[in-house]
Amino acid sequence: MAVELVGASRRRSGMRSGTSGHLVGIGAAVVAAALALSGCGQGATVQSGGSAASGSGSASSKAPSPSEGSTTSGGLAGKEYVSTGRTKDGKPYPLVPGSTVHLTFKDGRVVANAGCNTMSGAAGVKDGKLVLLGPTTSTMMGCEKALMDQDAWLGQLLESSPTVAVQGSTLTLTAGGTVLTLTDAAVAQPALPLTGTLWNLNSISTGDSATPGTTVSSVPAGVTSTMRIVGGTMQVQAGCNTGSGTVAVTDTTMEIGPIALTRKMCPQDAMTVEHAVTSVLQGTVKYSIKSSALTVTGTGGTLTYQVKRGA
Repeated sequence: MAVELVGASRRRSGMRSGTSGHLVGIGAAVVAAALALSGCGQGATVQSGGSAASGSGSASSKAPSPSEGSTTSGGLAGKEYVSTGRTKDGKPYPLVPGSTVHLTFKDGRVVANAGCNTMSGAAGVKDGKLVLLGPTTSTMMGCEKALMDQDAWLGQLLESSPTVAVQGSTLTLTAGGTVLTLTDAAVAQPALPLTGTLWNLNSISTGDSATPGTTVSSVPAGVTSTMRIVGGTMQVQAGCNTGSGTVAVTDTTMEIGPIALTRKMCPQDAMTVEHAVTSVLQGTVKYSIKSSALTVTGTGGTLTYQVKRGA
């Protein structure tokens, strides 16, 4: 069997994406993504202006944002929450099967994900309400319509300045007749172990994640990329080819030796993902695990892996 040693010399191919500068509400941004990218696996980041939701399925209108100095963290700083229930007018209002809402509060910002795109913006708590403090951003990855609609719903919920209630490990957001209940991720979903877990690639970020213009791409439909560490060996399905290499793990880093891959040729989407994966999984990389999500960052970018609970 022919193999190829993948190391620092392998060229990284860029992920196709674009950037939009239009100022729109988060909800409207992800609706636009659904219209423009339905069935597509590529993503970009768009910026939006803080706005108030005007109802399900409608574009949001711009609204003035409160000054940052008038808000507090509301006890949410440094917390990550996952959804455990949703009701509307007192009746169950289930999320898309297999999806979960994630909210992370860090450095004066809220980062939100409802199963497809990731939204973020400066936020704080004022008069018992969660308020956005200015322009927000959202990736624009194409997912199934139900998840895109759910993204839009979450964006509109955040823009509507929902009432916040924190009791122990439970966070409740209420807007109109809708109640979203979330639980501290450390309680609801303890972090999975790095070794022995089959990690499925969810998204790819190229470039420095701290640099404006960084592109984020989802894994195209029909392409699978996984990673598992067993003992001192990293087993990789890179997108097209499979292989393995040595790995030494610490609490925050992995030292990855050259990965020997088979040398099949596959459709372009699979090869593009493979180039992105192998550009990151080499040398010394940093990693972190939150619940069922693994983030790996190297000189070639950042890979985000996900495990479906109960899978």
